[in-house]
Amino acid sequence: MNLKTFASKGNRCGRKVLAEVVKKLKHRPRKCLGYLTPHNVFMEASRGAVAM
Repeated sequence: MNLKTFASKGNRCGRKVLAEVVKKLKHRPRKCLGYLTPHNVFMEASRGAVAM
């Protein structure tokens, strides 16, 4: 699933629609991340960076 799935060529998306699509993509588990979501991986990494 990518952005092309949500919007066809020439279709204009509003900010609300685009924000919703980004949220769905960020919270979708990825095989390459060990079935974690990009959001969870980023949050864990940022917590580790701050804790140093």
